[in-house]
Amino acid sequence: MRWTVLVAAMMVVTTPAPAQRAAGPDFATAAEYQRVLKALRDTVSLVAARSNEFRRDLRTVGAGTVLARAEALARACTSTRGALVAARPVIAGWPLVDRGRPQRDSLLVAMRRLTERLDVECLRGLGVTGPGERADSLRAWGPYRTSNLSQAMTAYHAAAASLARRLNLDLLGR
Repeated sequence: MRWTVLVAAMMVVTTPAPAQRAAGPDFATAAEYQRVLKALRDTVSLVAARSNEFRRDLRTVGAGTVLARAEALARACTSTRGALVAARPVIAGWPLVDRGRPQRDSLLVAMRRLTERLDVECLRGLGVTGPGERADSLRAWGPYRTSNLSQAMTAYHAAAASLARRLNLDLLGR
């Protein structure tokens, strides 16, 4: 009898009140979160695709091709940077209470770091205008800069996937 009372008392003390329980987002809110995260995934993936195109046979293509690929990559970086900057306050405003807040904050940090890498490595570092023989400079520094971009994109995708898992969102499909 004594154990029954003790167990019952422990259950009452340790069971959170309904208002304290972390509720997931409703269907419409979850759909909106998923839409935002998928749109960012697709935008960031475009930079990865342009980066791979830029690096493909970089040593053997002509100067005009190097410059054209660098310009296409810079356009993708500009677009992605704008999308990340626009999405940051939206994601920061998601009322996640305790559920997902650490993952959301990690995603915001990854977004900020990716934005910085896009600025430094892509927009400034791989821009088609610059000193010296630009195509040769792009050939020399391109692998280093695109590697840094890749690392930042990987960190972004990992943070987005972590938040999606926490909120039970599927980011794999269209």
